Amino acid sequence: MTETIKYSLIGKEDIALRAVGGATNFSVTLPDGTVVVINRLALNDLVAFGAVNLNLQQIQNVLAEVRSANPTTQTQGRFWYISGVIRYSDGSTALELVELAATQTLTNKTLTSPRIGTAILDSSGNEIIETPATASAINHIKVTNAAAGGNVFLDAVGDDANVTLNIRPKGSGNVLIAGVVPSALPLQSGNVNKVLLTDGTSLSWATHGVKSVQVFTGSGTWTRPSGIARVLIESVGAGGGGGGADATAGTLSAAGGGGGGGTAKKLLDVTSIATSTITIGSAGTAGVADGGTGGTGGNTLWADGVNTVQGNGGAGGIGSGSAPGVSLPYKGGAGGTASGGDINLTGAAGHSGAAEVGINAMGGNGGTSAHGGGGLGGRAVAVGTDAGTDGGNYGGGGGGSANSATVAGVVGGAGAAGIVIVWEF
Repeated sequence: MTETIKYSLIGKEDIALRAVGGATNFSVTLPDGTVVVINRLALNDLVAFGAVNLNLQQIQNVLAEVRSANPTTQTQGRFWYISGVIRYSDGSTALELVELAATQTLTNKTLTSPRIGTAILDSSGNEIIETPATASAINHIKVTNAAAGGNVFLDAVGDDANVTLNIRPKGSGNVLIAGVVPSALPLQSGNVNKVLLTDGTSLSWATHGVKSVQVFTGSGTWTRPSGIARVLIESVGAGGGGGGADATAGTLSAAGGGGGGGTAKKLLDVTSIATSTITIGSAGTAGVADGGTGGTGGNTLWADGVNTVQGNGGAGGIGSGSAPGVSLPYKGGAGGTASGGDINLTGAAGHSGAAEVGINAMGGNGGTSAHGGGGLGGRAVAVGTDAGTDGGNYGGGGGGSANSATVAGVVGGAGAAGIVIVWEF
């Protein structure tokens, strides 16, 4: 039977052959002497090249022939085309061919190191992830799944020792973590030993611990500095004055020491407090020389309109003039109380005077405040007098004076004034 052979130039050397006649098998001798056995496949005369290897273009041409002829009958050893898919039958199983250009759904296929073009698309053809190529790339991301109760990881990995993971939103968009925009960390350079501080809107670096301290030894007004959110207030009342020793004739007198001032301490949030009035308690006056009792120390306080943090003054020491000419120990003044603080400390009471007939007279020491500093009581030996000393530190009570068998009286020691200390955070 005469066969008509059609050919077309595929590449520089490849020729695709197709028989148009009716023979089932026939041979073709190519110009280079190669003998090609041609087998007609189904309705469209597809070509099977015996010893000649098919290149990709030739395979594509064969499949194009099947699609254009549109054979729909399944025959063993033949290709057919149905519902947009090319299939091949080995007699028992119909195998679907995967084509480059066809839209097909692959199920349960394992892809080992697949090469993705520029994007991964969803079932509607919309982009899910873009995958632009980077020349000579050595770093990438790794996604690790997890068993029940474990964590899923997204890692930056690669050949470099340190690989940064940079998440970049578009335009003015944000990166959300659990639906919340995380605050951007301020620049770390130049902020050694500082801590992060938030005002409820943004983060900034702040000095760790106390930023500043204001000390008030006189009454005035505290004004909140910029950037201060909390303060620790310490209000110390003034110390009481020591009692005075009266004149004696052949007897001893020993006055009591003044009481120490009370102390109140409180931690306050001052974000809504701009100013506070500061009142400093005055020192308790010394007992006069005729045996007068020492004066009570003044009260010290912080008052911001909401909070009053107050240390009260210590009481004055009892002077010996309450029973002139009689050898008695005279009591020290009570310590000052405190109120309005997280901690309220009562000052120490002043010591009582001590007297031994015909020997010595000893005035009582002043009571201490939280800062210590009670004045020493006078010491009169044999015939003589000795005044008590003033309170030393803030809130200290004055010492009581002493007189041993003289006609001259002696004053006590004055108490120490109060103080307000404001530690600012």
